[in-house]
Amino acid sequence: MLSFTNRHKRAPIILQSRSCCPSHTSSKLPLVLYCNLKQGRIQNPYCVVSLFEGLHGPFSSLLVSWRCGRIEISTPLLVAAAANQANIVKDLILLGADVNAVDQKGQTVLHLGATYGLPSVIEAVLLTNNPVNVEARNFEGLTPLHCAVIAHNTALQAEGLEPLFQHRLQSLLLCIRLLLQLRADYKSQDLKSSKTILHLAVQAANLPLIEFLLRLPGQELQNFVNMKAHGNTALHMAAGLHGHPHQEQIVRLLLQHGADPSARNLENEQPVHLLAPGTATEQLRLLLRSRRTGPSLIHHLPSLP
Repeated sequence: MLSFTNRHKRAPIILQSRSCCPSHTSSKLPLVLYCNLKQGRIQNPYCVVSLFEGLHGPFSSLLVSWRCGRIEISTPLLVAAAANQANIVKDLILLGADVNAVDQKGQTVLHLGATYGLPSVIEAVLLTNNPVNVEARNFEGLTPLHCAVIAHNTALQAEGLEPLFQHRLQSLLLCIRLLLQLRADYKSQDLKSSKTILHLAVQAANLPLIEFLLRLPGQELQNFVNMKAHGNTALHMAAGLHGHPHQEQIVRLLLQHGADPSARNLENEQPVHLLAPGTATEQLRLLLRSRRTGPSLIHHLPSLP
């Protein structure tokens, strides 16, 4: 049994292990360490470093545990990140922890910060100025930026008026901003479906995020808007938002930022062909066909009733 006391003189933290051999890991260690980090009971990164060096050799090495009938893989850095302990994350990286290490799902520290909306964790990585693979893929083929956008989509769909929902949306948007500050490639496509973050946002009808993405600086924005995911552009996906209250506004935004209504997907369909049938979409049909007359007409077309 090992006892460590942090620099703030709180109660000693007891962590048990059956052996001090690096090849043998206590199944309780990751969970106990996580709980102590989560509760703020470990403030000193040197305590974490000493613990893992004593039990498992180098503190950036993998920590394997058995929990809920499955193997879990982590490192001290990933445990600290999941517990949202940004100061420890920063200090562990500065002490030599592998910032690109992954868990059993292929998630790096940036994936964890992006998925769970932990901007302080991502900022901690940014402040170290250590080289980090911001384009790393998890085992789903997603970069941290993809994960942040997917999490924002999910949070928006569950949105309520409570401050908790608003805080989560703001945290996730800040994660996206920080990842872009780390030079994440907003044109990156996921490996399974070739979707960009714009495809993901449009598919979820995430209007606030779409507006944010279409304001990104750079000369490649029009190419970004017209990138294809298995043949479909973001405009194709917007045309498929049948009956959604934001559909027209999203279509207009995409057209105003250079979306090509003549683009065809693998089924040789243009966006206009994906609109729902009926009179309710007649204005949208006119909107999508108006580019043939001239882009200036787009701003003068009446909105749907």
